[in-house]
Amino acid sequence: MLSAFTSLTQTFARSRLDSSQNNLQSAIQKLSSGLRINRASDDAARLKISQELSQQSKTLTAATKNAMSAISMAQTADGSLSEISNLLVRIKQLAVSGRDNALNQTQVKAISDEMEQLRREVNSIANRTTYNDRRLLTDELGSWVTVLNDEKLDGNWSDQYVDSDSVRVIINAEGDDLVRLNSTSGLTSVKGYNGATSDGAATNGSWTNGTAQEIGFNASWEDAKAVLRDLEFQRQKGGGEISVQVIPAAMYSYTDDSGRISYYEVVTDALTWTNARAAALSRSFSGLDGYLANITSAGEYNFIKDKVAATAWIGASDVGTEGTWKWMDGPEAGTTFWQGTSTGSAVNGQYSAWATGQPDASGDGANLWADQAYMWDDLADAATTPKYIVEYTGNVGFQSMIAWAPGNANGNATFQVGVNARDTTTTSAFRDVRIATNNRDTDSALIFETLATKIQNAFSASSYRTSSDFANIANLADDVIAEVGYRRSELGALQN
Repeated sequence: MLSAFTSLTQTFARSRLDSSQNNLQSAIQKLSSGLRINRASDDAARLKISQELSQQSKTLTAATKNAMSAISMAQTADGSLSEISNLLVRIKQLAVSGRDNALNQTQVKAISDEMEQLRREVNSIANRTTYNDRRLLTDELGSWVTVLNDEKLDGNWSDQYVDSDSVRVIINAEGDDLVRLNSTSGLTSVKGYNGATSDGAATNGSWTNGTAQEIGFNASWEDAKAVLRDLEFQRQKGGGEISVQVIPAAMYSYTDDSGRISYYEVVTDALTWTNARAAALSRSFSGLDGYLANITSAGEYNFIKDKVAATAWIGASDVGTEGTWKWMDGPEAGTTFWQGTSTGSAVNGQYSAWATGQPDASGDGANLWADQAYMWDDLADAATTPKYIVEYTGNVGFQSMIAWAPGNANGNATFQVGVNARDTTTTSAFRDVRIATNNRDTDSALIFETLATKIQNAFSASSYRTSSDFANIANLADDVIAEVGYRRSELGALQN
């Protein structure tokens, strides 16, 4: 017979042991955390108070960091504005000196040259003044960013072109990012860009209204420089990459899906395919070697055919083995893309755009056939075409990654410096201080832009170096000095 007994003494001892262990664990937790209240059971009434104090303490720590960032930004900007103030005082001093009628033209020219150099240095300081990779004195806390300053323009292209040269400028923003110009003076459109159906058409409104992802125009280098100084970029959902290509007006630029850039030159010369190939290989552009164009994608084909508008040789040939079509030169040299005649097939999915019934084993070279909507034609080597297309692969332009995200539309900077959302401070001191024709300060841009125009005019032509002109520059410099002073005062208040 089985019997069950209950020991009250053992049960009581077990209960006291469990209670002691719980108390010990609670004590250890308090000792290790340094907190009297770790859970609701420690002190239910004071837990809520503890949590509120804890979150306020952590929030205040973050707000303190915000305040320190604001002070650091203000100190960075103020240091640069101090240097800019000194340069502006020198500009005013030179403008006053320019009103001395005892000076000869050479001396007056030297004054205008120095003012222009000082103007550029002001802009250079503004462009170099950054905090956390964001420029503080070009209004880039707003939504548009200046792409090219004078140094970048000079560094990339000044040794390639003179003011009278005819150039073609192609601007591309990645993804959904946007570009815009602030002026279209002297520009004409390029076929295939912004809906232009021919070269030389009227300028397109999207160039300036902030909706364009690409812009293509022809201009003299003098006019191109003027508008490129005003080129602006707005990051949307793209990667922040922008490309600016400046090439001779007779050339085109294309960027494929992998980011590879090719330049195309359509040469008018009635040659056989063999002679056209030799001629293409003898050509060069900015250190890049030429070759008959290799068309390896639908995108590249559509780009080229829209711009050639004539029968022209390309770089495909079956000269080695009839029916084995290869790209002969360039990066794809030796790549077989088609096997057989018109009933043949692409090799490894390679791109081709043969016209109906082509290739027909009648020749060794391929051309864009104008009579067949610029599809490809297998043409006898003894035949000639009026043109041939030279391709150059590489990058001779300007590319930049804009490490920047959109900010406030008005360019003001706001910092939360307290526990609550209402505990903020806002300053408008981080605004555009460039003496440039595209100054973006919503309140004071006019005086900066007018001063830029006056100084650039004096630098460019003697007719703008009169006593009256220098008086205007001196007065405008006064106004800009005062505006910079106001901003420095605001930055000083922010630091306090």
